[in-house]
Amino acid sequence: IYTCTSMTFCGGHGDRLNGMLGAAAVALLSGRHFFIDSQRPVPLALVLRPANLDWRLSGTLAALPPSFNLNDDLASFEADPRRVLDSQAGVLRFVSNQRLTAVALTAAPQQAEALGLASQPKLHAHLFHMLFRPSA
Repeated sequence: IYTCTSMTFCGGHGDRLNGMLGAAAVALLSGRHFFIDSQRPVPLALVLRPANLDWRLSGTLAALPPSFNLNDDLASFEADPRRVLDSQAGVLRFVSNQRLTAVALTAAPQQAEALGLASQPKLHAHLFHMLFRPSA
């Protein structure tokens, strides 16, 4: 679950997209479902609608502790991405505005290849269009 609430630092729109797309890549590579709980500055679903995957979720800040705050600890993800990818936690809640995708793909080359992510020339654009479409 990618999280951006009034209690977390999310950065600007580009930073938030970095975090969302990176968390989506980690979810795909680790065989998990992917959700976004982003209520700040407005609920994300007011601006973007789900495309191929319904990612809408809210209220996780109170219900779930953050599993990985990668705003403050990107270096540990880069040093050992398998710690996140192989985590046995039932739910991974991300607070991140960092680019995680390249490191995650490098750490899980077989999964990336099997999912067709390794050969995507514009992976972030591909992930964006997989997740989002403009709201009406």
